[in-house]
Amino acid sequence: MEQNQIVHGFKVDKIVDVAELEATAYFLTHQKTKAQLLYLEREDDNKTFSIAFKTIPTDDTGVFHILEHSVLNGSEKYPLKEPFVDLLKGSLQTFLNAITYPDKTVYPVSSRNKKDFINLTRVYLDAVFKPNCKKNANVFYQEGWHYELKNKEDDLSYKGVVYNEMQGAYASSERMADQYLMNYLYPNNCYRYSSGGDPKHIPDLTYQQFCQAHDTYYHPTNSMIFLDGKMDVEEMLQIINDEYLDHYTENLHKYTIEKQQPVINEKIVKEYAVVKEEDLKNKTIINFGYVIGNYDDFTSVAAMEILSRVLAENNDSVLTKAIISQGLAENVTISLENSILQPYLSITVSNTEEQNYAQIKKTIEDTLLSVVKKGIDKKLLTAILNRMEFTNKEKDFGAAPKGVIYDIWALNSWNYGGNPLDALTNDAIYKDLRGKINSDYFEKLISDLILNSKHWASIILRPEVGLDKKQQAEVQAKLKSYKDNLLDAEIEKLWEFNKQFSAWQLMQDSEDVKAMLPKLELSDIDDKPQKIEKKVQRVDNIDVLVYPTTKNDIVYVNELYRCDDLSLNEISLLSLLKNLIGDLNTEKYSAEELIREKSAYLGYIDLSSRVYSDYHHEGNYKYILDVTYSFLKENQEQALSLIDQLLNHTLFNNKETILNIIKQIKTSLEMDISMYGHVYGMRRVRSSLNEEGMIIEYDCGYSYYEFIKGLLNEDIDAVINRLQNLYSKIFSESRLTLALYDEKPLELTADILRLRNDEGKVDFNNHKKLNEKKNEGIVITGAVGYGEMAADISGQIDDFRGQMAVINKILSLDYLWNTVRAQGGAYGVGVTTSANSVTFYSFRDPKPLNSIATYKKCAQYLTDLADSNENLEKYIIGTIGDSEPILTNKSKMQIGNVEYFTNYTYEDRCNSRHQVLNTTKEDLLKAAKIYDYVAKNAHLCIVADKETIEGCSEIERVLNL
Repeated sequence: MEQNQIVHGFKVDKIVDVAELEATAYFLTHQKTKAQLLYLEREDDNKTFSIAFKTIPTDDTGVFHILEHSVLNGSEKYPLKEPFVDLLKGSLQTFLNAITYPDKTVYPVSSRNKKDFINLTRVYLDAVFKPNCKKNANVFYQEGWHYELKNKEDDLSYKGVVYNEMQGAYASSERMADQYLMNYLYPNNCYRYSSGGDPKHIPDLTYQQFCQAHDTYYHPTNSMIFLDGKMDVEEMLQIINDEYLDHYTENLHKYTIEKQQPVINEKIVKEYAVVKEEDLKNKTIINFGYVIGNYDDFTSVAAMEILSRVLAENNDSVLTKAIISQGLAENVTISLENSILQPYLSITVSNTEEQNYAQIKKTIEDTLLSVVKKGIDKKLLTAILNRMEFTNKEKDFGAAPKGVIYDIWALNSWNYGGNPLDALTNDAIYKDLRGKINSDYFEKLISDLILNSKHWASIILRPEVGLDKKQQAEVQAKLKSYKDNLLDAEIEKLWEFNKQFSAWQLMQDSEDVKAMLPKLELSDIDDKPQKIEKKVQRVDNIDVLVYPTTKNDIVYVNELYRCDDLSLNEISLLSLLKNLIGDLNTEKYSAEELIREKSAYLGYIDLSSRVYSDYHHEGNYKYILDVTYSFLKENQEQALSLIDQLLNHTLFNNKETILNIIKQIKTSLEMDISMYGHVYGMRRVRSSLNEEGMIIEYDCGYSYYEFIKGLLNEDIDAVINRLQNLYSKIFSESRLTLALYDEKPLELTADILRLRNDEGKVDFNNHKKLNEKKNEGIVITGAVGYGEMAADISGQIDDFRGQMAVINKILSLDYLWNTVRAQGGAYGVGVTTSANSVTFYSFRDPKPLNSIATYKKCAQYLTDLADSNENLEKYIIGTIGDSEPILTNKSKMQIGNVEYFTNYTYEDRCNSRHQVLNTTKEDLLKAAKIYDYVAKNAHLCIVADKETIEGCSEIERVLNL
């Protein structure tokens, strides 16, 4: 394409080479509608399409969140009930989702396969412009909200996927604190509203308002279309124009986000729910928010990100330390929201008391004044900037495609009329900031944007016992009043609606309708999986996994320490140790200096742990502590010296810091269990099935939470002594396996080994006693919960794992999705299988007990499916897609390490692919027997409020936070 050329209705306005992204950017405008399109031409075989709309809330009903869910439930060309789910079943997609932001809604898809990519693009374009939800109100009622009345004499209730999702979100105290902060920072524009929807106000949304919101905002003139990767772009432009945009004209409606004029709203007091009276102590959250400019203040916003790390990177950072050392709070964090028109910085002080507000505010002001007066450590500023430049250069987004991330970043400018490349490129910004380090630029920002801010707010969020029950009672009273005022004919009408709605939910798409969805064929699938290239070399009795290098001058290292000789108590202690290393002094550096050193010489460092089960020998496993880090080749000497300090010379002499970190972990775990109860429930039920599950439970499950809570009642000197003893024996050669991305791996290995001790031979034979198999409930606050169920299937699927992956996809995206999510209102549901267990889970679920009953009927569903005409091909294709995510250097190492520790060879991978590709209806019957066994031998864990747990007669033990 050339500048000023007209290509399928689009004019090429500008072409820009973007060296930082290794891309050529094409800016285009659609002539008829004025829709904007950005194409990043890059040598990336993963192709991305996205269409985004500026969506400006005017209330708390969450209309754009409900629209985001609803438009993907069938469209004019693809009138299936849920084509989004059908694409998940049968696509090679590397990304398929939609995202609601405070002022925009984004619909991105990605795939490496050209045919698949075009199919996904067509379905998404039809979904956003021609959705069935504007013709069929049932979609709105399912995804948004409706009155549920199964029997005329029943009490009314609210049900809807988004309604229940947001009930779960609003159970998070931190989410509430952030939402209240935006309410009062932006009291006169769209950011005061909950874009996801406030459960109190979601039922205020009418179907007519829902349709009107689509009419107003889902128009090409208001769209921002994004393409990325190696593709036939003219073919894509033809599809976008000929099939969609050419049928529209320009919409003259102005889509404007009004700027909020400066306001000060101080000390707004709100409440959040806790379970018990003893939970009130030190459970207040105080949030300070400062609007720091406009979206296009890219340099100052990046500088504020640097300053947030200076002030609150860890417990020894200047602001965090000032508050914690006075006993005013247990934790301080700083975050930056830069994806809105007027970015803001928030200082969150948690685990405090309301009466500490004045002293905390004064401490913040005094500390920042001192920083401005004394000046910021220039070496620290330089080091943090180095870290940001490293991250910018690396551009490793894990499994997320680069194209999707680039699109989201671009919208941080594009959505407000700016140049999307300004939000995508950082080199010039970092160069500018580097030139400002030796001036008073950063100190002046603190003074201007925080100390002398004219636009700020503060929130006090205090705990209240029983608030959730009070709120639920208010909802029930409102529903009762509504029903009491209905005429008999109106109740009859509501009952009839629920009957037809339930019938619609149970209705299946016809074969003719299913055939309308574009799909891949098995012939489009490679029968050979990806291969992770690596060599295993033996160096001084150490296995070294060497991965092929790229042109990048970044070195990646995994130091992998085998730890399955540890007792369960030591496993929990090791999990704590992971959180302490890097936040404590070492022999050479203070914790404060470590911030500077890590930022200066390491790209990142992370300590994590994982259990690797032997693929061929059931019951054999390895529990591995993984020390992962990266650095620029030019910094190797300094990086390895720093790693040596962290792994061999950490000092455990700061009791106060260790105690504070333990308290912070306890609070974080309580929040996680409430917000991600399905994860903790799954870990809990598996802890009674096998040793691998037991280790995970003590490493990062509810048992780890109990361990952390118990430490607060122990003598800190005794705890520190145990930590020191464990630390002294873990990082030794006798436990070590290395994995490297480096052009000179043997030299790097020698340099690493010179810095490690040798504990001598370790006996890894230490069997773990399993948790007693009891059905359990974990009590949390909130109106939604999580229902988990698991069973041991040892020896039943040794040569059937590929088929089980396909069958679990069928169950997750058909039976469970339709029954638990669509009909039951849960936000998420699924089933997973390991070599020796099956686990079911539900997420933000209003009726977890019903979900467990549903799990137990899977065998009958599979039996019926085996007798049907259902074609399994799409599930097979989708399962193949799941097995081949986007791979970066880091993720290739992770997968390669898994293969090594589990003895999972490329031949095994090929055999699994063969099993998947050859899944048949007869396999459904074999799986049905397995799921019948699971139902009869199931172990349950429900994470929910006290009443829900008490209502389950199967629960044998109740656990509390």
